[in-house]
Amino acid sequence: MHMPPSEARDQAGARLFVLAMLAVFLLLAAYLGTHASARDLEVIGAPVAVLMLVQAPELGLLALPVAAVAIPVYLGTGTQTFLPLVFLMMPLVLLMWVMVALRRREPLAAPSVLNAPVLVFVLVCAVALLAGGIRWNYLASLASFPAQLGGWSIYVTSAVLLLEVGNLIKDTRWLRWCTWLFLACGCLIVLGRCIPPVGSLTVKLEGTSHIGDDTGSLFWVWLVALAGGQALNRDLPGVRRLAFAGLALATLCYGWRFALTWDSGFIPPLVALLALLWLRAWKLGAAITLIGLGVVLFLRPDMPGQLAGAKEWDIVTRTAAYQVLVEHVLPLNPVLGLGFSNYWHYASLYPIMGYAVEFNSHDQYLDIVLQTGFVGGATFLWLMEALAWLGLRLRGRLTDGFAQGYVDACLAGLAGSLAAGFLGDWFLPFVYNIGIGGFRSSMLGWFFLGGLVAIEQMTRRAGGESPRAER
Repeated sequence: MHMPPSEARDQAGARLFVLAMLAVFLLLAAYLGTHASARDLEVIGAPVAVLMLVQAPELGLLALPVAAVAIPVYLGTGTQTFLPLVFLMMPLVLLMWVMVALRRREPLAAPSVLNAPVLVFVLVCAVALLAGGIRWNYLASLASFPAQLGGWSIYVTSAVLLLEVGNLIKDTRWLRWCTWLFLACGCLIVLGRCIPPVGSLTVKLEGTSHIGDDTGSLFWVWLVALAGGQALNRDLPGVRRLAFAGLALATLCYGWRFALTWDSGFIPPLVALLALLWLRAWKLGAAITLIGLGVVLFLRPDMPGQLAGAKEWDIVTRTAAYQVLVEHVLPLNPVLGLGFSNYWHYASLYPIMGYAVEFNSHDQYLDIVLQTGFVGGATFLWLMEALAWLGLRLRGRLTDGFAQGYVDACLAGLAGSLAAGFLGDWFLPFVYNIGIGGFRSSMLGWFFLGGLVAIEQMTRRAGGESPRAER
């Protein structure tokens, strides 16, 4: 079936414009990596943002994963906290979402199974922010208001990003471009890590805060998940599928180097890959899991002992922190939590292993409960369940190869992201641990999961039965 000449011209023009924007972003990344300043953001960033809004609102979303991965620009705050460019772009994306809804005379959010949990989660976060102004133990000091506001903004921005992506992307074409650009940037970073001459060029894309090391567990998770998902895309030529499979395996092999020193760089991406295999063919997934385990134990029979020895101190300290926080800090306000960033200061009142120091939980789920209470924890689980349910329901309705691979990648990425939560605050960074700089990596999960909402809306507009109606 041949498309009309006018539509073909429009698509060709859109491709050229997107390629031009990609070239501009990569050139800016190479320059700003060593010459960044606040004036650069004003002079260069503002016109680019206006151009994106005028040309197409989707371009604002297209810029987000590129900015997160390939533009290491940070704005200083006068403290030890630095705000990454992609975090500063969030208010602009929100404004763009509102403007598009007003221009199209549409509701801000189309009907979706995620609307209710996102709205409730945002409201719970607002209540937790207010609760953070109350001193639940008069001997403790509270976090500064900027620190509390920073923690609150990470939670709210992440959840709202799901609906922003889902309501602004109306065509799988834009979802494809977001995926391809992220995978292209990720491929460059992996090549740079494995090939030193390439690394001398790609290091400018990562900046001083390496997205693959101290702030980037979810970068590796979603690189493996999305590459693996498209490797299973039957609509792609075999060469491209092999290339995506190679990228997923190369990323995982690179993480293997950190298996004994950085769990978050290897275990969550491995969980994502295994989840992807189990989703597509559970028998094959089970076989590969068992074979892989056998190969690892055959090649590295000393690995279990080394892991136990290397992680002994880590396990002891994490257990001690967990006991103190659960037994003494959480009971101060278990329902609504202590507010954002506050439990760090409360913790110093209760000695850990004989020392009165400030410390964090190193556990995403305990972080959430300590800051937003059991109400916030339950709402977060509701949101994650809604995401998983939506992905599983969409799997049976899709015929497009890209969309099928994308949905499976989202479910696998969700599994890997939740696994990363047991190792640290990777999904919703804690201000005093991963920090706001970690938003460069954490937003990738929320962004691409928002694509599930976009596909849900496309399915509904195409006349498919509403996933919501079947629940």
